[in-house]
Amino acid sequence: MMTPAELKLAYKAVFETDDGKLVFEDLARRFHMFQPTYSTLGTHDTAFAEGQRSVALFIRNQLIDQKPVPTHTPIQHTLEEQIEE
Repeated sequence: MMTPAELKLAYKAVFETDDGKLVFEDLARRFHMFQPTYSTLGTHDTAFAEGQRSVALFIRNQLIDQKPVPTHTPIQHTLEEQIEE
């Protein structure tokens, strides 16, 4: 079983090649990454399109380097300390 960090490296190894970039561009365009997913045909069509979009966004997130998001902002931490006192 791969760790999340190893899996992220595997995604990068695949999608940072020239062919991988072409495939990702196609996936992003085909699966609504840069366009609204709302459908006037109904909520099921909207949900289906949003599901497709979420896959493209997941792949994109595997390819970018992000710093971990802190679970507590300084303001939240300060408020929690005040409540405890």
